[in-house]
Amino acid sequence: MNIILDFGINFVAFFIFVLTPFLIKLKSERMTTIFQGISMFTGIFVVGSLLFLT
Repeated sequence: MNIILDFGINFVAFFIFVLTPFLIKLKSERMTTIFQGISMFTGIFVVGSLLFLT
């Protein structure tokens, strides 16, 4: 069970690091992508912290 949780946390962190440059690239094209990136980041962070707490 701990292996699954550790893998999930590592996957979430990897997902954030992969998406960050993509969101920065889109930020110059549209202003709405900033808010989408912030909401996506907070959503992933909340899910990751919930996985970490359980």
